[in-house]
Amino acid sequence: MKSMLLITMLVIVGCGTQQRFAPNDSVPYPIEMALFPVLSDPPEDDVNLTVLFYIGHEGQVLDVALAQPGINPAWDAAAIDSMKTWRFTNPPRYDDSDGVWVRRSVKVQFEEPYVLDLVTLTMDTKEIADSVFSTLRYRSRFIDQFEDSSNHNFSYGYTLERGVNVGRYPDYVRSELRKLRINSYTRPIQIDHNFVIIQRVDTLANHIQ
Repeated sequence: MKSMLLITMLVIVGCGTQQRFAPNDSVPYPIEMALFPVLSDPPEDDVNLTVLFYIGHEGQVLDVALAQPGINPAWDAAAIDSMKTWRFTNPPRYDDSDGVWVRRSVKVQFEEPYVLDLVTLTMDTKEIADSVFSTLRYRSRFIDQFEDSSNHNFSYGYTLERGVNVGRYPDYVRSELRKLRINSYTRPIQIDHNFVIIQRVDTLANHIQ
């Protein structure tokens, strides 16, 4: 059974409506995405959706609507529920309203899930992330180096996750994760206001309950 892999495409700024839309130069970008619902018999071609997101000032999705029908009513409703859990970069504040409407074109592709075991280091600044990256040894294990933060004189977040479907990440992160081999890691990647270095590992069975 194939799952949905979603890719956010070009921004379409709404016009001629009574809803407030963000201008082109300040449209927030999705940084956390849940997968769309699966289909036992997906269409052969990709599906393009025009989606209206009402985004709060902290990047949370307050409301979602489809500008036109998607695949079928049941799938459309489940897709809307999924998109309500997304998180965006913070939108600009124009007035005292709760948020801003953004119209986006979303391309839905159908493919088998791509699942990895990952260790993620999260740092507050690019300078710290670049410094950490420069000290990494080729194919060294993050589990051995960073599991105990008391061994380092800088602050960072450390997470271990097993069975991560990379489709939950934005496309620019997902493309980097697909390049990883066992114990290889990305260069620092900016996600919202933080910078992450992500390593693919062989198994986390002994580290995650």
